[in-house]
Amino acid sequence: MKRILILPSLLLLAACSSAGEAHRVGGGYTMNEYQNMRISNTNVTALAQTTTNRAEIVEYAKKVGVVVDSGTTQNSTNTSRVVVSGYIKPGHSTESSDREKVAVLNNQFSTAQKAFENMYKIYKNGFAEIQWGTDIKGAYMIAGGDADSYSWTAEMSDEDKAEIREFISSKAPDLLDKYFDRDPDNADAWIIKNRAQDLSNIEFTNPTGTDTVTFTLNEHGEIIGLKDSTNQYKRLSRNSANFQTQQATKEYTDVTTINLQTFGSKNKLTYADFGFKTTSEVRKFNDSTPNEELSKRQNVFAGGYDLKNISREAVADLDTELKFDGTAIGIVTGTDGTQIKVAGNATLNFKDRIETLNADFCTGSTTVEGETRWYNMLIESNGTESSISFTQTNEIDEQYQLSDLNPSGNYDGMRVDYYGDRGNPTEFVGTATYADTNGVSMEAAFGGTLVKPTEN
Repeated sequence: MKRILILPSLLLLAACSSAGEAHRVGGGYTMNEYQNMRISNTNVTALAQTTTNRAEIVEYAKKVGVVVDSGTTQNSTNTSRVVVSGYIKPGHSTESSDREKVAVLNNQFSTAQKAFENMYKIYKNGFAEIQWGTDIKGAYMIAGGDADSYSWTAEMSDEDKAEIREFISSKAPDLLDKYFDRDPDNADAWIIKNRAQDLSNIEFTNPTGTDTVTFTLNEHGEIIGLKDSTNQYKRLSRNSANFQTQQATKEYTDVTTINLQTFGSKNKLTYADFGFKTTSEVRKFNDSTPNEELSKRQNVFAGGYDLKNISREAVADLDTELKFDGTAIGIVTGTDGTQIKVAGNATLNFKDRIETLNADFCTGSTTVEGETRWYNMLIESNGTESSISFTQTNEIDEQYQLSDLNPSGNYDGMRVDYYGDRGNPTEFVGTATYADTNGVSMEAAFGGTLVKPTEN
């Protein structure tokens, strides 16, 4: 549902964040709806409930000088109180300094938004709706123009006015496309409002991309169900990470239950998550016949917010060495078809355009119950070609042993995604898969946070 507010030559749309069937999970609310929603969702994933691209818009506005770093803005009339600008990740905070940062970001965004709106007005209708002075100057600067190029008075020559309009008209469409959404009913109009996503926009995928998981939310933003590549499932209770669907016949009822076990919170992730997905199928007979377990499948997944995703190329262009530390988990299928869980520390290093992932499944992890020791896995990638190798430092049951620890040829089974504010990668998640020639196979997921960027 959208509410539309039409201003002169400017279309602003505010999207209502409701998704999924509007019902409650597990009985009535005894606390504030928002608090209940947060507590309930954390039982499934600790991802930020919502996120926007405000920080990225503000960062660009700072770059072109429309917003300044002091925490005040060029258009601000109150400069008596200056705070350090910054941005905190979505969620509750009781720190006064964090609350100040939110207020500063909102003020900065309002200034940037006004400049974009004025740029859009000039792009559409020239100077008819614009006041001379700061409004046109801000519009020109947000388009990337040099503020010192003109005098910004009403007596400006027609030639200068034509130059300004021509410059803005050449830059506006690409900038608006980068930071705002187009109006679905008008291809030449934009929604000058920060983009926003909630948990219903998250897509978790397995290493091969053949299975996806998305959440269904109620009107409060609470997770009440999920969809995967085969079905839709209702959440059993607000204290649970189990989801279920049933198919009944006269003789029996087939019950499929999905359990998600995520590890993002243990690794202080905000914009991405990873974990295990366990799918169990049980046939319940309508008489005294014992239940029959039909199947149980396990796989791993990872995913995050598109708004906070930073491309590998952008990460590679940073003039720093990036070191991340976190956790790796995996499922190994043996030659006999049985599966074991493996887990351990994960490190990711990005230097000189080389990405190096180390997943230490040899030592195990205290965050994963029932895990088994396996190999240490090393994957290196330059963005085009990759290699994978394994090191054995402990005894491994024969059905889970690899026959080739250093396979030759280009490896293409790893995916890594980076996330952060203002284009700065602060966390990562990813997946990897490998199949040995003897029939042993592995799929892994991993994630972690930035340890320390080191200048070259």
